[in-house]
Amino acid sequence: MADANTARIHDERAAVRSAIAERISRYEDLEKYRLAVVATSAAEVVRCAGGLLFDRVMSGWDITVLVADSRDVRPLRILGVDVVDLEVAMEWRGHQQLCPQGLAVTADLFDSDERVRAGVLTTLAVGLTEVIVLGEHCPGPLEHEVSNAAHCLSTAARAFKFRALDAAAVTTGEVSRTEHFYANDVDRRSPANAYLVRKELSDSSM
Repeated sequence: MADANTARIHDERAAVRSAIAERISRYEDLEKYRLAVVATSAAEVVRCAGGLLFDRVMSGWDITVLVADSRDVRPLRILGVDVVDLEVAMEWRGHQQLCPQGLAVTADLFDSDERVRAGVLTTLAVGLTEVIVLGEHCPGPLEHEVSNAAHCLSTAARAFKFRALDAAAVTTGEVSRTEHFYANDVDRRSPANAYLVRKELSDSSM
């Protein structure tokens, strides 16, 4: 039984690495805007940014979500994004060579994972990438790097987010028309500016 489990895990990781390699070949297309999302679980991503991800996918963005818990990624598939196991991605040496136009990370994972925290801080220091922080709080080290931002969901995004939340067994009523984040300032010519509204929001709105 142990040998069978070991073989299964090996096959799963090989499949993930193959998927990553396939995606890398697609990165040669510089006209394709890319967003990488790093989070603990699919449910967390859907709850915090399901509408934003769906709207960007519908506009042609190539989105990959790296999750620490990849046992059930159906909610993310509903939104049309690709999913990679976080640990497998971290083990792959070439992951640092990827340069997406946007990087989103959940506040809790930023606080708990030193590797993720170092990567986000390095990305912010370079200053060429949109960085979005998902969650109810802004981590202390990022307080002077990001500010309040929001995304207004399309009608379709609200519908698909509702379906994804249901698949993730997240109890919800009506899906809000707005998602709130923290984000850094990016070049006004950036495609990200079509999705996020950066303005001062009251603490209660977050």
